[in-house]
Amino acid sequence: MTPELTIIIKTFERRDSLEHLLDSIEQMGFPYPIVIADDSREPYRKKILERFPQLPIQYLELPFDVGLSRGRNILLENIATEYFLLCDDDFSFDERADIPRALDLLKEKDLDILGGLFFNYRTLVHPWDRFLRALETRLTRGRRWNFIGWMHQEEGTLTIQTKLYSFPDFARVDFCHNFFIGRTEIVKKIGGWDEELKVDEHLAFFLKAKNQGLSVGFSNRFGTRHYPVLNKKYAAFRFRRGIPTTLHLLGIHKRINVFDNGETWIETLTPEGVKREYRFANSLRGRWRKMCRSFHRT
Repeated sequence: MTPELTIIIKTFERRDSLEHLLDSIEQMGFPYPIVIADDSREPYRKKILERFPQLPIQYLELPFDVGLSRGRNILLENIATEYFLLCDDDFSFDERADIPRALDLLKEKDLDILGGLFFNYRTLVHPWDRFLRALETRLTRGRRWNFIGWMHQEEGTLTIQTKLYSFPDFARVDFCHNFFIGRTEIVKKIGGWDEELKVDEHLAFFLKAKNQGLSVGFSNRFGTRHYPVLNKKYAAFRFRRGIPTTLHLLGIHKRINVFDNGETWIETLTPEGVKREYRFANSLRGRWRKMCRSFHRT
């Protein structure tokens, strides 16, 4: 039977993470072709293909640091199936990544994109984090975390209503996590991701999708384990300054992010860069968030 879906993965300076993801795909027995785009300084194609000879992998070595958006567009060009599953290299699958069921739901609801839920684990920054993450993995099935919501753009202001602690069985939304099933031709038709954005591409992509009439949904029946890693090589490029952001690209002077945890971020584009201001709702959760952020700053 010919697969309907391709798993696409953009990787950069995180070989261990990619191996963890591919291990999980192999263990789950997913029958889908896999396309990987690697723009690391020293791509790890040979080692990956040697380790996973049974997986149907097409491995693309890209010029160094072409960026997330360009890498994903190259992946899009190499998809031969009607649908694709977008993955970051720090994901890992278990039975909650029910791809067949999610694909059926996308068709049933006549969606162009269906996003899923994250089950988050501790971010690896320091060696000690490995022990804490191993303990967390043994004791829990991850902390549920979402990123869904709605956007409204008016003149130079983009207002974003974001749900972090909402896990509906199904919802129609404007954006979701960068873990979703998409219709290949529809996403190609809107031009994929904006290649000026090496990072900070997420909301720009979904704002384009919204403006061009794509139908986006979310389901908590569909999820991935998220094992973020901030090694020095990766972090130096992930958090660099002086490159275009969503605000620059879209001509937005102000981005207002209203979260359901009692916190609001207001980002303003200034000649010196992006200035961020925090506000907190007068609620138990808002006061807790304010205290946590104050403690973090000290």
